[in-house]
Amino acid sequence: MPDTQMRRLVEMMQSQHISPYLDIYMPTLQIKKKYLNTLSSGDVLPLNSRELRVEIVDNNHTLAQGVYGTYQDSKSILIEDVPVKIVEKMDKKKYETIKVYLGNIERAKYDNNKIVRLITDSRFDALLYRGDDKLLAKAILVQVDSEMALKIEEIVK
Repeated sequence: MPDTQMRRLVEMMQSQHISPYLDIYMPTLQIKKKYLNTLSSGDVLPLNSRELRVEIVDNNHTLAQGVYGTYQDSKSILIEDVPVKIVEKMDKKKYETIKVYLGNIERAKYDNNKIVRLITDSRFDALLYRGDDKLLAKAILVQVDSEMALKIEEIVK
């Protein structure tokens, strides 16, 4: 390969920034807009599930699904399978889509049927984002009647 082609290839590869991490999100929540406007510290959002399903995301593209849990005293993700996208219809006048960010995992450790340590904020378990990617609140995961829930710790305005 001539020197100029090699140089262009190197420049092209350097311009493609690939993060060493993959983001972990819960499946999107649909919450009534009137409830979001009155959301305050101490409120609890029930997730209606005994286990916490998650999505492994790379640049807004879902790579796989998994289950959130604790393994060897660390918050971890059991990566299970390639996701099937389910499109849900909602009334955009009454509901708003909320993305719940849980942390990230190292890209190098990503593999199906593998347990990977989750890298999280030391103070909060989850960050809630509005559809426009604006931070709404910081929360911790709690159990209410044996089901998972998010307890709002701090509202970001």
